[in-house]
Amino acid sequence: MVVVSYEWYKTTYGGELDEDTFNRLASQAFLFADAMTEYRLSARWACLAEPVRAAVMSAVCAYADQANIEESGGPVSSETNDGISRTYVTGSASSAGASKNAGTAQGRLSNAIRLYLAPTGLLFRGRGRR
Repeated sequence: MVVVSYEWYKTTYGGELDEDTFNRLASQAFLFADAMTEYRLSARWACLAEPVRAAVMSAVCAYADQANIEESGGPVSSETNDGISRTYVTGSASSAGASKNAGTAQGRLSNAIRLYLAPTGLLFRGRGRR
């Protein structure tokens, strides 16, 4: 299910990926976000309010950007120019105060989704009142 157009990604979100890369990663992103919300997105997309849809679209874009970073080796922790040396963040190199999974690729991808979906209530796993 495609929920974000490349035009929206470039103009509204301000993304920098090329169109083919974005489309490939956005499909993965929606599937990942849908699973994180216990498949509420695909089941209720037509019923979601516009601000919630915008949050989902931003989450998909953030995931796509982060997934592109992960595919290129992960976040860079240090880099030198003349000697062309680059060091990538590994699983144990997360910053102080970050969640225990923030240092893993899976954790960074999850955090990209959570940043936008947390305020929507879509990540809530409990039951409502009856």
